[in-house]
Amino acid sequence: IRFSRPSSLVIIPQENLTLALIGASPVDITRKQQTPGLVCTCNDLYAEEIAEITAMGETEYKEIFALLDTQPRCGECVSHVNQFVSASDGKTTL
Repeated sequence: IRFSRPSSLVIIPQENLTLALIGASPVDITRKQQTPGLVCTCNDLYAEEIAEITAMGETEYKEIFALLDTQPRCGECVSHVNQFVSASDGKTTL
């Protein structure tokens, strides 16, 4: 599948089509495995940052990202973020 932009041509494999259509990028699994503290590869967010926000009492997934001046993209990190919220006795809401 091809999408053309004014200055470039983007070719997207079909398995990544859904993510491409919503403007997200697939999680970089290799990078995440090489960097255990990395929670979100799309936004380059680390465990310490997420833990700090959840320790302040924030439990809403989108708000956690907003407080870090970013927004969720592919959603691959939802379960990992939920672990931090659970550890802080909160319940994550999407």
